Amino acid sequence: MPDRTGISARGAGPTATVSTKAPPLLPPVETLEILPIGPDAARAQNERQPFATGPIALARPFVFRGDAQARSRARDCLAAGAWYEAGNDAIGQSSVVQVILNRARHPAFPADICSTVFQGSERRTGCQFSFTCDGSMARRRPSPAQWIKAQALAENALSGFVDPRVGVATHYHTDWVVAKWSPKMEKLTQVGTHLFFRWPGSFGRPQAFARHTFAVEASEPLMAALSPAHASGSAPQVAGLAAVPTPASREATDYAAQGKNFPKDVGSGTRALASHSVVRRDPAGGKFVMRVSGSAGASSYALSALALCRGLATCEVLATRDASAGTASTALAFRYRRIAGGDETAQWDCKVSPRPNTSQCL
Repeated sequence: MPDRTGISARGAGPTATVSTKAPPLLPPVETLEILPIGPDAARAQNERQPFATGPIALARPFVFRGDAQARSRARDCLAAGAWYEAGNDAIGQSSVVQVILNRARHPAFPADICSTVFQGSERRTGCQFSFTCDGSMARRRPSPAQWIKAQALAENALSGFVDPRVGVATHYHTDWVVAKWSPKMEKLTQVGTHLFFRWPGSFGRPQAFARHTFAVEASEPLMAALSPAHASGSAPQVAGLAAVPTPASREATDYAAQGKNFPKDVGSGTRALASHSVVRRDPAGGKFVMRVSGSAGASSYALSALALCRGLATCEVLATRDASAGTASTALAFRYRRIAGGDETAQWDCKVSPRPNTSQCL
């Protein structure tokens, strides 16, 4: 006969026990409701809330398990979250991306990246990230160069880069507002003007972030105008970043095994550059020429340009490819320009590499 704590099976030997203890309830995912106080009062109240003690525990390197289409959609949802939440600030973007990945691996949130970003977007209020329900995506869009940078940062995160500044934070807001949920959370750190929080207790500890995300990413209608991967059933190589599954690199795996953070100089730009050959380098003059490989996706040209121009205020990269038979020996495939204190432009030969926006054509 079974007792109150287990089940006995005839001839099965010792009684097998099954726990009847209910699993702990997941913490509620609250929307960002702001207290009706001014910026000065908000900053004072935020300062009164102490930071959590002890070192900030790093999140584990992320490993994306979906196919090329799912990866392209996840990357672009991450990039949209980064740009709309943090503008063109690379540090802020990196922190936002880490929070999104933390949420996707936490059991209280949706188990895929795009659903995590657009959670609650079907409501006029109640979305988790305000840009998904306040009309921001219809009013403004990143420039081609800004979008490329945000995509590159997202691609890096999907390949194992970990932002060490925010640890396993799942919530944030600026220091000039106070969210209703702030006092119930542990204030983890501050990056720029943003405060980052985690849930108290076991749900805010690294062991809570052990869930694998789904390998499938659904098409998000709000992303269609920004991302070809969401506008159609396929993710073409010529649109956005190269739609090639990129598992976490050996470098990321090695660093994770050693308990170290993924180094910043190992990323999608460096990997993309390895596919092409640089035929002229003039860092002092900010001039580079490369011959592109026909086997690499057209968007890898832009990532390679960003890698070449890293740290330069003014820079120009010209990319050539072998021309078709009967024409000149080379043809211009891509051009990237950055002017100190000015704009950045990235343009492709759209006869070979079609772009969704004609302003991106040479």
